[in-house]
Parts: sequence; C-alpha cells; structure tokens
Amino acid sequence: MVELDEGSQSLLERARSLQIELQDLGEELGHLVTDYDFDPEAIEAATERMNLWQELRRKYGGSVEAVLSKREELAQKIEIQGDLEGVLAKKRKASVDLEAELKKQAQKLTASRRKSAKVLAQKAADLLQALGFKKARLEIELIADAKLHEYGDSHCQFLFAPNAGQNLQPLNQIASSGETARVMLALKTVLAEADATPLLVFDEVDANVGGEVGRAVGAELARLAKKHQVLCVTHLPQVASLAHNHYVVTKSQDKDSTAVNIASLGDSRNDRLEELARMLGDRKSASARAHAEELLG
Repeated sequence: MVELDEGSQSLLERARSLQIELQDLGEELGHLVTDYDFDPEAIEAATERMNLWQELRRKYGGSVEAVLSKREELAQKIEIQGDLEGVLAKKRKASVDLEAELKKQAQKLTASRRKSAKVLAQKAADLLQALGFKKARLEIELIADAKLHEYGDSHCQFLFAPNAGQNLQPLNQIASSGETARVMLALKTVLAEADATPLLVFDEVDANVGGEVGRAVGAELARLAKKHQVLCVTHLPQVASLAHNHYVVTKSQDKDSTAVNIASLGDSRNDRLEELARMLGDRKSASARAHAEELLG
C-alpha cells in the first residue's frame, strides 16, 4: 500500500468532492430535459429565424444598426411607391416653402448690398481723386435678376465716368487698362480689411500719371501690401521706390531671337539707387541719383 502525504490526500479529497458535484449537476440537468417538452416545429421556426438574421446581417453590414438602417430605407421606398401622389404633394409644398424663405433672405441680402454699395462707391471715388481722377465718378448699380441663384436675386455693375461731363458707363466698357487698374486699386484699398484675396497683380496702374499722383499711387499700393501680397509692374520710379522687393525686367534681341530676363536686386541699396536713377533718366547723373536717394528715403 502506498502511503500519501498530507498534501496529496487533500488533493484527492477535493477531486472526490468535484466528482460528486458533477454527478449531482448531471442528474439535475437530466431532470430538466425530461420536464420540458420542446415542439419540433417551434425549434425549426426559431432556427429559420436565426438563419434569416445571419443572412441579413451578412448582407447589410454586419451589425444591428446597419440592418435597421436598411430596413428604414426600404420602408421609405415602400411608402413612396404606395402613396406616390401624396409624397409628391409633400415635396412640392416643401419646395414652395423653401423658395419663399430663400426669396425673403435674398431680399435682405439685396437691401444690404444696396446700402453697402453706396458707402463703397463713395469711399473709392474719394480715393480716386488722390490717384489722379479729379472729376471722376463711380457708382455701383444693383440689378435685379429674374431667378434666384447662388448669390441671391441680384448682381452688381460698376459704372464709371473718368472725366467731367461724361455719362456713367459700365467700367469694363469705358475704362482703359490703366484706369481700370487704378479703380481696382481704390476698391481693393477700401476693401482691404474684408477682402481675403491673397495675391493682387497690378499692371499699368501708373499709366498716364506722374509726379505727386504717381507717389500717391505708390503709397496706396504700399498700404494695400500690408494686408495682401502685391505685385506691380511699373515704369514710374515714384511707385517703384516704395516697394519692399525689386525685380528688373530686361529684354535682349538679336536678328534671330528675343529673350526676357528677370533679376532680383536683392537687399543692395546701391543697386536700387542705380536702377531708380536709370528710371529717372540717367544712372550716371548726380541729380538723378540724388532724386533716387530722396525717393528711397
């Protein structure tokens, strides 16, 4: 006979206890099975429903939420097909109500535009006087549109008369390129606080101006450059002298070809002085260089 130590005897006793408990559970489970009478048809129906659910879950997304969403979508389609006239009537009413609200909002927008147009036109016209248009007039006309569009029920047209005695006409039809550039400069200067356009390019903004007017044009460009990146093509030293960075455009030709080159003057004050003196007439002239010094400040 093998004699067990105290630890082994404890394990053996626990195993016997578990065996007894398992026998009790088995007997209890057997009693439960015999107490309930399952209907084979009910079992088959439950199995079919479970298989159907597994198929729906596989087909429509794998989750309860996805299946319910598909159910709602199909229910709406069935409702539409079952009462098509009723659905169309609801949609027509919703469309009419929405259009009425849009028209109301468009009218408010047009009224606000009309008020702002007067202020903008007056401020821009005042600025145009400093830019060389002593007798110019500028108005912004609001024109009603037949249909609603993404900008409301109206659009604006800029009317301009550059000289005294002239009738106002659409800016894009009457103004030269230089006049258009200066009008745009005036408008952009006034709108600088609200306008988010990152880059502005001006060409011939100094056309047919010089002296004090040219300096005023340059000053407005410099002020505009505080809020935007401004590129300006100019032949006027009064304008060029106020820029932060300078580039010289040169053109060379021979009998067969033409080449255009753009070179930065960098941070060299002497190079800038020399180029301004050249624009003033003679880079070797002492008076031209002195004038360039005065312009650079």
